Amino acid sequence: MSDEELSGASPTGGQEARFAEAAAGLSDSLRRLKRWLVALTAVVALLAAALIVAAVVVVPRAIDEQEGSAYDVPVGPGAEQVDATRAEIENALGDRLENVEVRLVTMEFDDPSMPADAPSEESFLYAEYRLKGSEVLVADIVEGPFGPDPASTGMLPTQGTLQSRMTLEQFERLLAAYGRETAAPLSGVRRYNDRVEWMMPGSAQSVSIEVGDKEYRTKDLWSATEGLRVEGDSVGMEIWSTNRKALIFYEDPKSGAFTFLGTEPAFGGY
Repeated sequence: MSDEELSGASPTGGQEARFAEAAAGLSDSLRRLKRWLVALTAVVALLAAALIVAAVVVVPRAIDEQEGSAYDVPVGPGAEQVDATRAEIENALGDRLENVEVRLVTMEFDDPSMPADAPSEESFLYAEYRLKGSEVLVADIVEGPFGPDPASTGMLPTQGTLQSRMTLEQFERLLAAYGRETAAPLSGVRRYNDRVEWMMPGSAQSVSIEVGDKEYRTKDLWSATEGLRVEGDSVGMEIWSTNRKALIFYEDPKSGAFTFLGTEPAFGGY
């Protein structure tokens, strides 16, 4: 091989220029990439710092807002309970109803032991109705010592406990007897030996009881508790009054007639 051919294996002057230009371009590209990496690192650092600040500042605020929202939840029943209770009364008494009204009422209270942002009022469900041909208004807060709904409290004796359940005819006769003794609204009716308070141990009732010089079987006696009529949308502490009376009636097992025997404090009071 000649010297000229050997010298042809080395780059010419033009090739050296192209190599130099390519190397310079590569160097510029590397510098630009390095600048982008530095800038990206700075952006990531700023984002991380922002997330840390958000965790320190925003999260406690969110917790506070959640605690506040817990206090903002209404205390007591809502509109769905109003509709359900009205339907319960209408289904139980049907066309014997003269009128029925169910609504929410509120009680305002001021408890210094509660947080400043705690609710200042509580809602209660109130119901009243009257049967056709009756002068007695059945009315009260739909919650009492015997349960949380009209059936368990005795406001709907036709749907009450099996021991205290009445036929509609029995109930109408008792309403007539109750109306002859008082003008007070009626809260609920229960057999005298079925008076264990809701979620409380209560006490065992005797098989019989003496009233005056006569002895009656307790299963033939009925306790009709005075009710409470609420006019307007607010109530006071009277809903927990312990001054209510229970009117006691004897039901003749043969004739079905109700005889008034006397009064006593409403069992447990509320």
